[in-house]
Amino acid sequence: DKGDIGISVGGKPPFAIIDVDRIGHDILIPGKLGRGESAYENVVSEFGTAILSKSPPTPDEMKADGGDDRPRIERRSLGDVIFRDPSKRRTLNKLTHPLISKIMVKRVITWNIFARANRTENRLVAVDIPLLYEVGLKMRILFGLVVVVACKPSTQL
Repeated sequence: DKGDIGISVGGKPPFAIIDVDRIGHDILIPGKLGRGESAYENVVSEFGTAILSKSPPTPDEMKADGGDDRPRIERRSLGDVIFRDPSKRRTLNKLTHPLISKIMVKRVITWNIFARANRTENRLVAVDIPLLYEVGLKMRILFGLVVVVACKPSTQL
């Protein structure tokens, strides 16, 4: 599991970790993030209600994912649509990637402000971006150091 990387360097890392995959999941949960940080409405508008769960979430599900009472986007259904049609995948990326990047940069800046205000010694931020090279040069130039973690194919998801 990619989460094991932090543990393998001595337990809790002495830096902030921003998980871009997590951001990508969170922007699709209705009501999870603040105003201007959700892609839910745009994705449903573009791909239709067929990608939504057939019933509203239970109170336990809402507590677990932090969202509101609207039906959830079924990631498997959305995947079925976008992986069959490259143009639909590009459309989804256009709807989500700018928002994911915005939230990521906001979190990096917020961590640095927090660290300075609290006189935290280590202001390092690790950004876990599985598809860094697929998103292009604009994203790569943000980072001074890129660490690639490799594993055996049997270990990959």
